[in-house]
Amino acid sequence: GDGSVHDVVNGIMNAGLDPDDRITLAVAPGGTGNDWARSLCIGRDPQAIVASIVGGRTSLLDVGVIDFPRAHPPKRRWFVNVAGAGYDAHVISRLPERIPSAFSYFKGALGGLASYRSALFHVAANGVTIDSRLLLALVANGRYCGNHMDVAPNARPDDGLLDVVLIDDVGLATALVKIAKLYRGTILGDPVVRYLRTASVCIDSVPRVAVEADGQVVGETPAEFSLRPRALKVVTGNTFPVPGPA
Repeated sequence: GDGSVHDVVNGIMNAGLDPDDRITLAVAPGGTGNDWARSLCIGRDPQAIVASIVGGRTSLLDVGVIDFPRAHPPKRRWFVNVAGAGYDAHVISRLPERIPSAFSYFKGALGGLASYRSALFHVAANGVTIDSRLLLALVANGRYCGNHMDVAPNARPDDGLLDVVLIDDVGLATALVKIAKLYRGTILGDPVVRYLRTASVCIDSVPRVAVEADGQVVGETPAEFSLRPRALKVVTGNTFPVPGPA
């Protein structure tokens, strides 16, 4: 699952291996959401997974970096799929450690809307600053999260850029509509959404809010997001686009 992939990737990246000793990561989707595998065009068919591994179909993918400058001591976490601050992390923090079903995140997302209070965010990227009350701020390396939410339809995990999706604070009824658009992959065209692509972004908030990465709560704002381009060798599915030469 995405949480297990997150743990393994953090182990690989923290090992500080020489590029010549690069580990190849292969994922057999067995979790609840499997959103990173979905972004890599890897399904649950065992024969197809084995064929991809045996065939050596690999890609060098970007790895996201989250630095928490105010943590004591300062800490760093790695992510490969989607990270976020605000409501998404709030939902994840309320879920049980073992998620009982694929619909749990959706039910949790709906259940917390009535009581959640959006923070005032400060977002800085590409020389632009945004100060606004936001429902959530997503930083995507992959395309899907939250069990098939198509939150960043343009995201590619090998393009050296993060896709940042900011959703304004909205009322309960409006938020329900926006969540539906997240699943349909049409959220970027919504007027309450701001979208940008960047190599790095800093996110802070008042009050501080939780930060999640790959479906795991990993800290709280402020957080600095960046990328380590093409740092991880990964087995990908047959229909995953093959990038150009490095």
